[in-house]
Amino acid sequence: MSQKEYRDIFASELDRREKELEHYARTVFANHISSREEYVIDSSSITADELKQLIMENPFKMVQLLFRMTGASPRSVARDLRVRVGPERWRIAAEIAAKLARYFKELLPRPIPVAAILFHDRIQRENELVRSYKGRWEIYIVGLLNEKGRQFAKRRFKIQKKIIEVDCVHPAKGDPTIAINVKRIEALEDYQKRTDEINAKARELKSLYGAVFIACIFFPFSEKKDMVLNRLDRTVIDRVYFQDEIAKMLEDIQAI
Repeated sequence: MSQKEYRDIFASELDRREKELEHYARTVFANHISSREEYVIDSSSITADELKQLIMENPFKMVQLLFRMTGASPRSVARDLRVRVGPERWRIAAEIAAKLARYFKELLPRPIPVAAILFHDRIQRENELVRSYKGRWEIYIVGLLNEKGRQFAKRRFKIQKKIIEVDCVHPAKGDPTIAINVKRIEALEDYQKRTDEINAKARELKSLYGAVFIACIFFPFSEKKDMVLNRLDRTVIDRVYFQDEIAKMLEDIQAI
């Protein structure tokens, strides 16, 4: 289904939820509520041609704003229109801009308080920055490994018609001899899924290569490490290190 079709399915439920939440918020915070003038965009007066021109003038910035206003995403655009949203300096053909304009025009709510758009953008951007920041741990591990003299790199392998990606592999080319899966498990309810992912990757790689497979895991619940260890398949995972064992991991790898 398209983004519009998904929205239509849940429109009644979301309208009801919105009214209930507004009533609840206005009731419990009645002593702290004040009214003020605010800027509101009347999206019903925006034409598809106008949207098209705005998109062509600044494709990246305008499409990002429309994502915030509508709840659509790069994935929904790729699915519904077969259009990939490009980087900041993205250029766009007139026919693609027209398709995007018609797409977003259908999804625009009305009216839209500017303050709501800004708040939504702040929350979404914060989540994006947090995810990006967490990803630095993998970069940090690769940096530590490379400082020791051996070159590790993220690599992809085709195994039985399936492409798997391994975070840290030595050497950078040719058959792998050491493969490290760097994984963050930051919620207890995720440990089963994440350990299954490690197991699957280890089995796939071991089915073709004789590399030493290492699981390097960030897991903040130190008193519950056994939960993770008990789910890992030690027939294919040679070694496991947690975030407080990185120094030991680096030392052991030097001996491989």
